[in-house]
Amino acid sequence: MRCGSLLALLGIPLASALSLENTNAPSVFEVQFEHGSRAPRATRLSTRADILDLDTSVLGDYFLQTNISVGTPPQELNVLFHTVGNECWIQAAHLHACDLLRHEKPCGSHGAYNRSESTSAKFIGSGFAVNDSAFRVTGDFVTDSLTIGNVKLDAMKLGVVRDGVTSNVLGLGYGEHNSSSISLPQALADGDIIKSPAFSLWIENPHGRPTPATAHRGAGRVLFGGVNKAKYVGTLHTLPIVDGPPGSRKGFRVNMTGLAINDTSASPKTFPKDAIFDIGMSLSYVPEAAARDIFARLGVTNIPDKGQVSIPCNASELNTTLTFEFGAATFNFPVWVFMTQDSLYGSSEYEDGTCYLGIATNKDYLHKGSAVFGANFLRLIYSVYDLENGEISLARRNWTGFSDDIVEITTGKNAVPGASATTTEKSAALHYGNPGVMQALLAAVVGVFMFL
Repeated sequence: MRCGSLLALLGIPLASALSLENTNAPSVFEVQFEHGSRAPRATRLSTRADILDLDTSVLGDYFLQTNISVGTPPQELNVLFHTVGNECWIQAAHLHACDLLRHEKPCGSHGAYNRSESTSAKFIGSGFAVNDSAFRVTGDFVTDSLTIGNVKLDAMKLGVVRDGVTSNVLGLGYGEHNSSSISLPQALADGDIIKSPAFSLWIENPHGRPTPATAHRGAGRVLFGGVNKAKYVGTLHTLPIVDGPPGSRKGFRVNMTGLAINDTSASPKTFPKDAIFDIGMSLSYVPEAAARDIFARLGVTNIPDKGQVSIPCNASELNTTLTFEFGAATFNFPVWVFMTQDSLYGSSEYEDGTCYLGIATNKDYLHKGSAVFGANFLRLIYSVYDLENGEISLARRNWTGFSDDIVEITTGKNAVPGASATTTEKSAALHYGNPGVMQALLAAVVGVFMFL
């Protein structure tokens, strides 16, 4: 189903400034976001050369957020990106939950949509519904013009929510079987704005070396239809998307083949397991046996039934490293990058040297996957999501590159430029017990936080 066609594109040819696999421009655009803000902020639209930049923020420490307009004349809305689903929806202006927030504007800072005020709106029918752990909403289907930056789709299919407390959402992922919705990447591909329904994601350098209280903060970008080769080092490993738990929808899941602390595997009999990448989660959750092994080696004795374990803040000074293995794609990080002084499960901030670990036991999210990697992990790597081919590509972040080398994701097999298909078997190429390799990797990660 082709639900969007291009009315307006970026004003400057992409080929004049970018190195593209295909010079038929324009074919990529970029959304900039800030990670760590607890409340929506006003956004600023700017055009850098040929790439569209949208300054955004994060709601609740993990939602990517930007501004769009819908309808004719345009109705301004604030939307959240959702990676575990393809549904795109906006709140009806007369939604009861919106009425409760009218002291700011319709639906508070998110804004709301009034179909009767848009001359380009077309009612399709009722039956829009989302019912999962994150959202429970119902409403109608419509098509209407949607503008994000300088890109306009003249007939974007949207759900208009009439029941349920929610936000405006643009889905970036896969839908249920026989879904009537369409994701933003697919709509952009159908509108010939990008060549293929795919996007890449990375986080920029935080300002200064973080303490456990600020390690989660930083700015980043989503690049639709392209890869920025300047933002990663080494091999860009391509992994096939795998099935999740019974009854779960297709998601951004790959096989996780191992987890280690320093040079010792954590519960090696646990793996391989499916692991989903979800930017809508703040923390990361691993299988219980592996988590308990990690906690024990960190000296944690009080393990709650759910939530985060507490850990002395001075543990950040220890030379302790966590290794995450996804076949040949292996990532090593010092434990302190997963430590914070406040807990997602409570508002208290301790002054007695207590911190919290951002790696938790997966008990509440088994319906998503055996392991769930949220924003605190995704901010440390470079990732590409190819919906058409059912693949995810992962690489180590290049924290020293400040330029861009953007290439287009094409169509068909091997569409992600520069990526190498990899096995899901453990790789011997990166031996995390080797002191030289360990030192180099630690230096690369620590380098993230040395730029002011």
